[in-house]
Amino acid sequence: FVAAVRQAYPGMTVTRDTIDLVHRGLVPAAVHGQAVAPDGREQLHDHTAAGHPELISVAGTKYTTARAVAEKITDRVLAHLGRPAVACRTANTPLPAPATDLSARLAAAARDEMVVTLEDAVVRRTPIGALGRPDDASLLDAARIVGDVLGWTEAQRRDEMAAVVQFYDRLAEIR
Repeated sequence: FVAAVRQAYPGMTVTRDTIDLVHRGLVPAAVHGQAVAPDGREQLHDHTAAGHPELISVAGTKYTTARAVAEKITDRVLAHLGRPAVACRTANTPLPAPATDLSARLAAAARDEMVVTLEDAVVRRTPIGALGRPDDASLLDAARIVGDVLGWTEAQRRDEMAAVVQFYDRLAEIR
């Protein structure tokens, strides 16, 4: 990973000691002179010219700009369909309030966000694992909550807990 970052962004100083967590995915980048850097803006691609008028793709959307990007995409889709533009409602439609209690957040992640592993629930969908490996009691509680929603057996819960511990062990190894 460090080698890939150094190759993509030669001016960036990255070492194993400066990395806490790696989220995988593609980020749009742009060439600025001789340097390559993250673009910082979403990229909308209308694939009509390539013979796919039914395909519009977007990359690099951030949580803070998602509503505006959704409006752009909706406007473009309506234009493709030959339908009149409609007033965008996303700015006035409240997002669902996040559950304030971690138990409710874990259950909601498993029930509503397509979580299939405890690692996903702990590392990416809730703040439980943001500051490092959760203690055994928290991990056991999380496995119980997610497992109840997903119908895990006790053996599956143990395996999922072991996978979370292994995830944090791997992080410790690369530091």
